[in-house]
Amino acid sequence: MEGFNYFRIKTEWTAEKEDGQLQKVKTEELVYAPNYSEAENVAYALIEKYDRTHYGSVNFEIIKTKISELLYNNILQTDAELIRELITSYFEESDTTGVGMYQVKVYYTEVDEKTAKEKHSTETIFTPAKSNADATAYVLSYLKKVGETRDYVVRDTRFDKAEAILWPTKVYEDQVNKVA
Repeated sequence: MEGFNYFRIKTEWTAEKEDGQLQKVKTEELVYAPNYSEAENVAYALIEKYDRTHYGSVNFEIIKTKISELLYNNILQTDAELIRELITSYFEESDTTGVGMYQVKVYYTEVDEKTAKEKHSTETIFTPAKSNADATAYVLSYLKKVGETRDYVVRDTRFDKAEAILWPTKVYEDQVNKVA
């Protein structure tokens, strides 16, 4: 969608553990929004929906990201209830299992036809995966599927702390259709 960006919402609040003790909890969600103000509205909606103020105040920070491509696959679960008209995709398993969002840095090389010089660029593609190897495989498969013509190599794959993605229905449906 034109003019939309991914914003990272980092939230810290106090929650009750299973044994009844209180502990500080930190979460990160990605939201696909047209501007900072809408991302902030989503942050407040998340705080309200999950009752994050139950044991005190909540601190949150919103950061505009440089995510250019975020892939979808069946590792993500989807919440039927919309938040500010956004679909929430999340990870059912905890991050201790390795399941989560990964950042895969791809290094591209192409030859300029006029000057015959090599030109290099990098792109970080985000993908849900079960491990670093799984994330790399998803991205390589994606690049092949979209017919990437430049030479490329995966340089780095890292776990990302994002626990959920909130995106407009149209964007979500487009992502699901790419996988189908």
